[in-house]
Amino acid sequence: MSSQRSIATATLAAFLFAAVPAPAHAQQPSAPSPLKASIDRAAASTQLPQRKSTPVRKAAMQGGGGGGGMMVMTLIGTVAGLAATYFVVKEMKKQNDTATTAQ
Repeated sequence: MSSQRSIATATLAAFLFAAVPAPAHAQQPSAPSPLKASIDRAAASTQLPQRKSTPVRKAAMQGGGGGGGMMVMTLIGTVAGLAATYFVVKEMKKQNDTATTAQ
């Protein structure tokens, strides 16, 4: 029982610790490195070709989503996962009960 409580406490602490934002430390702005200055100069001297805008087709704006078949597969996968979880938990309880009664 105490191990369950300590695991639950550790899990709760981990979730709460992850939810708290990290403090932002103010850093002194450093001088730009020579590499960054070189990259900035190269980027300023390079010009990319401009693309012409093309009209957007209506079919491209509609989301696919996989249709009804994917919905069925998702539901089957979800049910199978829940059933497997239920089975494993039930078997673990059986093993725990037999281990407890054997002592």
